[in-house]
Amino acid sequence: MADSWDRFRDGLAKTLATVPELGVAIIRDRAKPWRFVQFIMQGDHLRAEAGTAVDRLARQQRTPEELAALLAAGWEDTGDPGLNYVRLLDWPATSAGYLLLADLMVSALRDVFRVPSPESLVYTAWSNAAGEGDLDLPHLGLERVPE
Repeated sequence: MADSWDRFRDGLAKTLATVPELGVAIIRDRAKPWRFVQFIMQGDHLRAEAGTAVDRLARQQRTPEELAALLAAGWEDTGDPGLNYVRLLDWPATSAGYLLLADLMVSALRDVFRVPSPESLVYTAWSNAAGEGDLDLPHLGLERVPE
């Protein structure tokens, strides 16, 4: 199982390093979509988020233990319970920086959200740049699903 997570992490790091300006991706558990991480490339930084916010019915999606584990791993609390925990990576970044961010995202999925394996994951991606739409991220090695 560790090997599949390592392969996924490496593909995620490569994806983070090559995502275009205003490229957005949500990587989630197919069966339990509230278990997710997401990222967007925003000018001088890459913003990653771990899904911690309340759902549309104002129900908290994480236990206090899960929230504490995310903070201990290095995610940052925005201070707003309606927002996800975040981590910013200055751009351009080093390959070590992309790998560190990918490790953090894998840790959230595997260790905190208890996603059993990368084979349980799917992704949705698009570009917010004018005139662009869907975004393919083949290095993830995951099935792409519609929004």
